[in-house]
Amino acid sequence: MKRFTLSFLMILLSSIFIYGQTILYVDRDGSADLDFTDCSMYFMDALDAGGYTYDYHEVTDLTMDGPDLATMQMYEVIIWSTGEGWQNSQTMTDNDETNLAAFLDGGGMLFFSGQDFLWDRWSSAGVFAAGDFPYDYFGLREVSQDVWFIDATGSMDGVAGSIADGMSFDLQDIFTTTKDGLYIDEMVDHVGVELFNVTDPAPEGICAVQYESRAFKTVFTTADFGAIIDPMDQADLMAAVMSYFGVAGAAGPCYDFDDLTAGGLVAEQLGGYW
Repeated sequence: MKRFTLSFLMILLSSIFIYGQTILYVDRDGSADLDFTDCSMYFMDALDAGGYTYDYHEVTDLTMDGPDLATMQMYEVIIWSTGEGWQNSQTMTDNDETNLAAFLDGGGMLFFSGQDFLWDRWSSAGVFAAGDFPYDYFGLREVSQDVWFIDATGSMDGVAGSIADGMSFDLQDIFTTTKDGLYIDEMVDHVGVELFNVTDPAPEGICAVQYESRAFKTVFTTADFGAIIDPMDQADLMAAVMSYFGVAGAAGPCYDFDDLTAGGLVAEQLGGYW
């Protein structure tokens, strides 16, 4: 009976948090072929700080596709970083878009840090419609591009009720080597949850959203993750995103059920996530 109870509890716990190598970090920052700023350290340091297990896939030629669909489907979560990419489908090829859409339709989760993704793929937008990737998978309806320009420092806050509730972030220009400054887009209209509110420079406005459907969850920001100055803030934000996706790192919950009082309530004794 005890063995059955422990097995049942472990199945229950695994349904709450996903463990193991479920994350694929896709690096399309152009540092290998275009001498753009290398952003990979920011993502990997944040993942390492949380004890997450992940695989790394660098696209060394931005004219080429990222991982194929079969590779994507080996993972629960994809982190997609576009860095300074801003034109000629540097941020995502047509095949990438098709594959990511299929990955999400199949129940995947996506953290997308794309400063100029909208400019690259939809330079005239504006307004999105059904069938457009930002409409279908980020919940965007209307954006205003390049509302904010930061060539030194700026700041943004996590929006109340979002996964970044209570967080504040100082930003810095990390793209000074090739494409000076951070260009940040405003989400004017959307059906997601507002995530980041730019507070400096003026005017205030939303630059990131979290969005979910019955099949998938996404987090999309036009304020590049690597531009957050404090590594601890990056680690905390990464942990919040992964928690939203249901992924726990090495610092996640681990319980010894043998220490519980027989006949007691599991949730009351363990607390926390329970």
